[in-house]
Amino acid sequence: MNGASRFGRCVRRLLTVICAGTWSAAFWTSHIPVGRLPAKMPPDAVLHFSGFLVLAGVFAATLDAFGTRRQRRWLIVFLTMSVYAALDEMTQPIVNRSCDVRDWLADAAGALAAVLLYETCRSLLAAIRRRGN
Repeated sequence: MNGASRFGRCVRRLLTVICAGTWSAAFWTSHIPVGRLPAKMPPDAVLHFSGFLVLAGVFAATLDAFGTRRQRRWLIVFLTMSVYAALDEMTQPIVNRSCDVRDWLADAAGALAAVLLYETCRSLLAAIRRRGN
């Protein structure tokens, strides 16, 4: 096995661990009972949007590292994140939190923004590399 394939395998493993950790942390924090939440927090929509921006960005990078093609990656990330967001919202009443469609919309918007940002940055980096060669 050469150094490049070993490095690629390490990157894939690292991204998989980061992705799993990020999803675990997201699930855990979205299910903290209301009484245990800090008194001062940013607006709910900001938390949902930014949380799913990060979650979807890490997921997109992980799929990219495994060679998932662009259109397929976009579709997988956006659909998976939208379904996960819905399930996340539907399970929050278990811990006395509310299920809110506006939160789901903020989640989906964050996931869409992550995909667009990731793919734009990836395209720009590829263009820069092509110019350098």
